[in-house]
Amino acid sequence: MALAQVEGRQVEYELQGSGESYADGESCADGEPCADGELVLLLAASWWPLDTWKLSGFPQLAGHYQVLAPNQRGSGASAGTPGPYSSESQAGDAVALLDALKLSQPAHVIGFAQGCGIALKMALRHPDRVRSLVVAAPSAGTPASAPPPSLREREHIARQGFRDFIRHHALNDDFAFSTANYALYPERAAELADALWDHQGSEEEFLKHAGARQGYNAIDDARRVPQPALVLCGEEDNVERGISTPVKAARALAEAFPNGRLHLIPGVRHMTFWEDPAASWPPVLDFLARC
Repeated sequence: MALAQVEGRQVEYELQGSGESYADGESCADGEPCADGELVLLLAASWWPLDTWKLSGFPQLAGHYQVLAPNQRGSGASAGTPGPYSSESQAGDAVALLDALKLSQPAHVIGFAQGCGIALKMALRHPDRVRSLVVAAPSAGTPASAPPPSLREREHIARQGFRDFIRHHALNDDFAFSTANYALYPERAAELADALWDHQGSEEEFLKHAGARQGYNAIDDARRVPQPALVLCGEEDNVERGISTPVKAARALAEAFPNGRLHLIPGVRHMTFWEDPAASWPPVLDFLARC
């Protein structure tokens, strides 16, 4: 992983791949920006360390694209900042990192979970920097009038302890993995739990990221996004989050995007790319190749 100074703040990131994609383009060494070639920006839930994309994401994409993933504020070696976080500010962070690395070409932006909200804000506020969108396991958003998500998260942390709370996001067959996949691939859940914890930020930083899930409506945002969009979701991803479930939100988003399509993955719950990479990435690669 590498470090950059972005608007006076240290940001940790990973940059891999040739950037050649399916067309001719100037190749570049891992960790070094290059001016040409297609770029993919990976945005997970903002409290997720980028290590998670090393398990699933970089291996599938870096052979065809230049692939960038940041550690968000307060995660890994990225510096936190005072005050609350929001999807809008995190979208601005992504664009500022692209500028710092002199990556000016529009990016294919892949969001997962809360990262979908960040990706939508980036497409709306910085449309010239977004070539296409992939939103996976999306949230519909949480209204500003709803109880803050951080209140519920504090209760869970108090009951489980912070480390177990973070790791439990992967170590279950209630919402993370389907019962069948959790039994068949326990190593996938264990590796994801390690990646979520090993460079996790502090509890207070996590709670600030939890607060960033509030105050936006993904469906309303999607109606104003003209870029091609793929909505990807596990067919069994039906645990309530915010005002909906991911699979219900996915269906609504696919209808809301002016240029959207939907792909549901049978037998998969919330950890889309990490639960079943072999089923999750081919539709993404096909979509990116057509954009």
